[in-house]
Amino acid sequence: MKTKYIYILILFANFSLSTLAQEIKPLKIGDTIPSIALKEMLFYTKPSANLRDFVGKKAIIIDFFETYCAPCLAAIPHLDTTQRRYEKDLQVIMATGQDRKIITDLFQAERFKQHKMPIVINTRRILYKYFPFNIIPFQAWIDKNGVVKAMVSGSQFMKDKYLKDLISGERLNLPTASNVPASEAIPTDPLVYNNFNPKIFLNYSYVSKYDDQIKSGRIQASKDELTGLFRIKLQNMGFVDHFWTAHFGLDDSVKYNRSVTVVRDDTKPFASKPDVINHANSFCYDGYAFNRDVALKVMRNTLDAAFAVKSYSERRSVKCLVIKELGEHKSYQLKTDKRNGLYKEKGYYILDNSSFRALEVYLNVASDDYLVLNEVPYKGKVNFKFRWLPNDIEQMNEDLKHYDLQMVEEERMETVLVLKDN
Repeated sequence: MKTKYIYILILFANFSLSTLAQEIKPLKIGDTIPSIALKEMLFYTKPSANLRDFVGKKAIIIDFFETYCAPCLAAIPHLDTTQRRYEKDLQVIMATGQDRKIITDLFQAERFKQHKMPIVINTRRILYKYFPFNIIPFQAWIDKNGVVKAMVSGSQFMKDKYLKDLISGERLNLPTASNVPASEAIPTDPLVYNNFNPKIFLNYSYVSKYDDQIKSGRIQASKDELTGLFRIKLQNMGFVDHFWTAHFGLDDSVKYNRSVTVVRDDTKPFASKPDVINHANSFCYDGYAFNRDVALKVMRNTLDAAFAVKSYSERRSVKCLVIKELGEHKSYQLKTDKRNGLYKEKGYYILDNSSFRALEVYLNVASDDYLVLNEVPYKGKVNFKFRWLPNDIEQMNEDLKHYDLQMVEEERMETVLVLKDN
């Protein structure tokens, strides 16, 4: 009888836990938060709490972060400043899926030790289920009545106007995290390499694998208004594209051709041209530093370490096709009423109100044997068409001569990127 009684208790306990798990439903904007246990707290008056403890007293912003997320870490001082400014009306709570040691190490670092807000750790089992997300930084905004008012990516909305609206219970027309611009989306997983020393935060960077949740082929290089740090970010770009950006990507004077100006003396399994089907050689990079030059140096060092290569630049003799004028009539300047742009049609490259610069970039993507250089001084719109025939330059020039243009094969000393196994 005793054994049967214990068995019934176990069944009841399992049923209760199962029922509890089923009751956790993702919250939406307009929902009122239920009782949510915050089981492990750091930098709070108690070792644990309940999210509803704050309801009726203050508005709440839950800031979800991870230590490998550069924007998350860079925003911490601003979060702390905001908390201090709105101390009577707003409670900022940080939340992470990482464990106690990682987070305590972070906040012992010189840069962060003075910024200690309440932090919920090991949140993946409960809090993440109420506020699911696949990009970080991520924030949930809750008014003082416990109503979810917004779910946003990043800290860019933590401005007086929006904060006052949250505190007063006004409607917030902020983009939800699923609709944020792709440039703000930070992959949450999986990491390839993480450059972070919790004892000193002079710079920060990471490399992650292809992420199908964000747009591809984007490069961001600018000063971050929130932190004042210089940020370089690449989204789902090719293996060699990352190294090229780190060495020359902010300098248009160095001409880029993945097949010609990138010398692969390494044995890495990543092709120079992007794999648009399986994305096996596409990666993401994000890095912060105090200025542009340091940010580029950090990027070079991070990529070398992440992929165990040595990358450097040097001058080498390169086979080139040089676009030049032929004669004086400049027929390529003739105006047309056709569509604008550069496109391929029936074997011809067609430029309708396009530019020589666009053609140079376009052909360097297509060319496997030559670096294409433009030496036509004209900077305006051009109109002409020709067949791209790098194996029959004479025939290609037959097309171009109708527009007073030609391509000349030459050997030039050009800057190349070299990748070697480290």
